[in-house]
Amino acid sequence: MSGQPEPGRHVTDDGRIIYHWPPEGRYANLWQRIELALPGDDEKLEAEALLARWRDETSTLLAHTDDNDQWVDVEPDWDLPARWLAP
Repeated sequence: MSGQPEPGRHVTDDGRIIYHWPPEGRYANLWQRIELALPGDDEKLEAEALLARWRDETSTLLAHTDDNDQWVDVEPDWDLPARWLAP
């Protein structure tokens, strides 16, 4: 699997989505707002680190390749969205 699904990101052969920095496409507006709010380079580096942490902590593994290079789907926890929506 490879290609460019949208500006500013690409998919590696093993299925990982890699975002370019600074963001392009749908995340460009977010970075532009951060640049306006944080004029100093040090603050931008801190914001970049926070965004990278947010991206990593909110990422979901959908599939991976095993030791034999076979594609393995990861079954999501379908109860989780129901718990989010529960009153």
